[in-house]
Amino acid sequence: MNDTKQVSIVPVAVIVEDGRILLTQRMPNVAFPFTWECPGGKIERGETPEQALAREIEEELGFAPIRIGDILAETPATAPGMSGEFIVRYYAVFLDEVETAEYPEMRAAVGIGYFGPYELEHLNVTPSLIIEREKIAKYMRELADV
Repeated sequence: MNDTKQVSIVPVAVIVEDGRILLTQRMPNVAFPFTWECPGGKIERGETPEQALAREIEEELGFAPIRIGDILAETPATAPGMSGEFIVRYYAVFLDEVETAEYPEMRAAVGIGYFGPYELEHLNVTPSLIIEREKIAKYMRELADV
């Protein structure tokens, strides 16, 4: 008998503009209500993680097309009300191909904003982002130095 667990990937976007990361605030009726997170979401049948991320960013924020870069981090996670384990995969995402990269639309969140590295370290964020925020803040600082 095969005891291999199926682990889902949840792709999320690390969008950094002018040294600040774009985060969305979770709805009140989901796990970890009102915490801040990188936008992204579940993979639908037949999608790659990158395709799912592009679709989610267009659905949630109205940005398309996006350019997906490297994987910055991966964190195992669980959430109340969800069965099984999943891995939150943080991708570098760039908006240089978006035709109108104005302030994003708030379609699936109660809050949205750009935050600097210091702010990121002090926000109430999702558990997976708590684990990776130091790494992401370092990435933000490296982009600002370029």
